[in-house]
Amino acid sequence: MMTRYLLAFLLFISSGLVAQETVFTGYNWNTFPVMPVPDTIKPVNGSLITLERFIHEVYLNKEDYFEEISIFHRKIRVESHSAINRFNKIYVPVSDVVEVLDIRARFISPSGKITEVPKESIRQIENLENLGNYHTFAIEGAEAGGEIEYFYKLRTKFDPYGSVTLQGPDPRANVEIIHAFPANLEFMIRSYNGFPGFVATSDSAKELSYLKAFGKHIPAVTEERYAAYSANLMRYEYTLTHNNYNNSLRVYSFSKVAGTIYSSVYLLSKSETAAIKAVIKKLPLAGKSHEQQIRAVEHWLKTEIAVSEDLPATPPVDEMIKLLQTTSFGITRLFVGFLNQLEANFELVISCDQTVKKFDPDFDGWNYLNDYLIYFPGLNQVILPDNPSYRLGIMPSAFQSTFGLFLHPLKFAGEVKTLAYEVKKLPADDYRNHSDTLLVQVKLNTNEMNLEAAVRRVFTGEFAATFQSFWKLANKERQDEMVSSIFNMGNRNTTIVSYDLTNNSPEDIAVRPLIWNVKLTANSLVEQAGDDLIVKIGETIGEQSEMYQQTERMLPVYVDNLHNYFRKVIFEIPEGYTVSNLNDLKMKVEMVRNGRVSCCFTSDYEVTGNQLVIYSTEYYSELTYPVEDFEDFRKVINAAADFNKKTILLSKK
Repeated sequence: MMTRYLLAFLLFISSGLVAQETVFTGYNWNTFPVMPVPDTIKPVNGSLITLERFIHEVYLNKEDYFEEISIFHRKIRVESHSAINRFNKIYVPVSDVVEVLDIRARFISPSGKITEVPKESIRQIENLENLGNYHTFAIEGAEAGGEIEYFYKLRTKFDPYGSVTLQGPDPRANVEIIHAFPANLEFMIRSYNGFPGFVATSDSAKELSYLKAFGKHIPAVTEERYAAYSANLMRYEYTLTHNNYNNSLRVYSFSKVAGTIYSSVYLLSKSETAAIKAVIKKLPLAGKSHEQQIRAVEHWLKTEIAVSEDLPATPPVDEMIKLLQTTSFGITRLFVGFLNQLEANFELVISCDQTVKKFDPDFDGWNYLNDYLIYFPGLNQVILPDNPSYRLGIMPSAFQSTFGLFLHPLKFAGEVKTLAYEVKKLPADDYRNHSDTLLVQVKLNTNEMNLEAAVRRVFTGEFAATFQSFWKLANKERQDEMVSSIFNMGNRNTTIVSYDLTNNSPEDIAVRPLIWNVKLTANSLVEQAGDDLIVKIGETIGEQSEMYQQTERMLPVYVDNLHNYFRKVIFEIPEGYTVSNLNDLKMKVEMVRNGRVSCCFTSDYEVTGNQLVIYSTEYYSELTYPVEDFEDFRKVINAAADFNKKTILLSKK
């Protein structure tokens, strides 16, 4: 999370106070009464989470720092061996833990027998799959029809804001959230995607405040194609808003970020500024337009400076340039420094990937400030500083039309002193900027019973950038594999005769299209039917995915990237043959929203002399669709797959 780099600027100590007694340090199996599960809540895939409790208690430790007692308690009914295998191994994250206070686990058999997991069976794993340190243990002897139950109690560093997801592929009952904290602290907390809201209570005798929420039933949600899965799960966000021990001013707010970003990102030392000027002097910027200068700076930074989160800290700008490496936060400082030297008109934007969670413009906190972008109002375009695969002119779908915190310098007496901010939407891209245009000239070889094809294919936007960003770094074997996959025509039985690419460098991203010229032989698209020949003409446009949905759709549609396809297939009708079955090539499947075509697949044909010319168009102009439009969307997706199955019949005259 980008704002974690800024956390050190706002960490606080509440000096002169008395350490507090905690409420939940003694938490055990019986702290709360057992809650029944209604018979109407049924297991899914053999499991049902019958209890899930999160407790976060903030308190002052003996050194007058805020810490937390964090408790997670879960109980799972397992009714199949596969469910047991999914839940009988427990991992407890301990990377940011000050002290492990307690870990307990047990299995309750169908007959009610309780078997506790011995504490000596808990082992430690350092940096598990690069995800941090864990304590782990297994539930031995679990049997179908019983319940796995465990809780862990940790003393952790105080986290002033966070996000907790409460839904997944398993149904849950009795989901309880408790936030407890000193009365002199104030938090903002909000539920999303249908999770119940929080209720505030207080204990004046102990000078404690509570925020509590309870979900009786949270249904299972499985991943679906064309969906932003994580962003649609029930969750809640919380943030500290006031620390009244110190003062009554707002903390962890948008305005606080603006001031902090100015001092941590915009302000440079003399040596840092001199290092940037030295690089700019060497760049070929003379005579170039403002946009071209920005592109030149972006190309140098993304080509020469390696971004790594393995560095122990973000170096100063002059050290970054000397070492040619930095962190994600550091590359943002570099971009801001270079663009300021160019006197570019830009705004620094902090937002988040909308496939993970959608930015809430009314939640004035740091929860959504995960990713830096640089927005150029005059160009209506963005740069992602830490992503070399994107360049100016390509707007990643993860940030299109989503809100962000826009920051720009604010001058006093002619000098920049701080940053002003505004919450507004990032621009949406035009689907026509991301195109895949295919021209295929096909000739039937009646001796070999195959098709010989000359293919010209042009990618723009994200289609092109996907390859331009790395093509020259791939070895010949990897390049050949990708070409075979992209230009396969039927049953993975296509021979690539030759190919070449034009505009395949990072400098070409969003500037020039990627152009493929491929000659190939399709070996499985012609079948003999007596004296007639059946040609699988639909497969000449390449493989198309088909979308099935056996269950009722639960999640809204997320297209992932706006795009359009145009296909033109020119088939040379061999001498001595007539072609029929052509009306099947006519297709028109559209989704109309708000009076216009939002996405579609159409195809048509014409016969000119000895040439059969087939055209098809497919495009998606909106990033998201509500659940009620899913079936219409699916029909468009499947139309391309239906075209893939089209054949023509060649009969001897």
